[in-house]
Amino acid sequence: MATNSLRDVHNSRPAQVDGVHARRTPPSLTSHRFHPILLALQRDADPDVPGAHPSTTWPPMRKYITEFIGTFFLVLTVVLSVHYNVLPGLAIGAILMVMVYMGGAISGGHYNPGVSLGVAMRGKLSYGEMIAYWIAQALGAILAALIGWFLVARPGTVGIGAFTGINLWRALVAEFVFSFGLVLTVLTTATSVRTAGNSYFGLAIGFTVGAGVFAVGALTGAAFNSAVGLGVCIFGLSAWANLWVYIVANLIGGAVAAAVFKVISPEDREVPAV
Repeated sequence: MATNSLRDVHNSRPAQVDGVHARRTPPSLTSHRFHPILLALQRDADPDVPGAHPSTTWPPMRKYITEFIGTFFLVLTVVLSVHYNVLPGLAIGAILMVMVYMGGAISGGHYNPGVSLGVAMRGKLSYGEMIAYWIAQALGAILAALIGWFLVARPGTVGIGAFTGINLWRALVAEFVFSFGLVLTVLTTATSVRTAGNSYFGLAIGFTVGAGVFAVGALTGAAFNSAVGLGVCIFGLSAWANLWVYIVANLIGGAVAAAVFKVISPEDREVPAV
């Protein structure tokens, strides 16, 4: 019966609501029912969401496992593609896109502490669960770096030395700018009622990171992600002294993106928090 209900909703003709196409769904779920992050977060609490069962669908551990797996593949791709210098921007953007589609409907497909912070400030993730996401992401990054280290017999030299002087400020600005752009892209394409139901969110997120890698990869290593920063430091692509730059810039970028999102998308404030 649940399958038939979902098929009926999927095949229903869209209605025009304030210039936005919305499916004919109960008023409480209209416009954000089929968003990947909102759907994942609602399934635990809302039995009316397709495929949901109260207190049994997508328990928290499944979300954490998904975040662990997605971050693992992202970081492993980062360290190996950069180590072999085989179009890292394309490889990293592609794996992120795939992992976002893989886990979007389960955990939201963050794989990035800055994204998790932005979603929490957006009101769609509790801060307690955000910490659990951070732990899962860190563990995935550590395992990926160690496996990458094993596969290439550990690089003998550090790719990027410690940021000092003006290069430190350049690194902070570059990492902040692209972390901000990434988190804002996630919030606008994967959580906003204005883009509900789209299928391009993964492409947008992946291309944002890929473009950033091509733009500033030679300058900072292009982490835009605290977990990736941890992974590249363990692997040896960047000096340990740079880790705080990756963490601080990523989290500040995520927080500023969430604040800006609330300004440019005020209609999303009316979406009930989960």
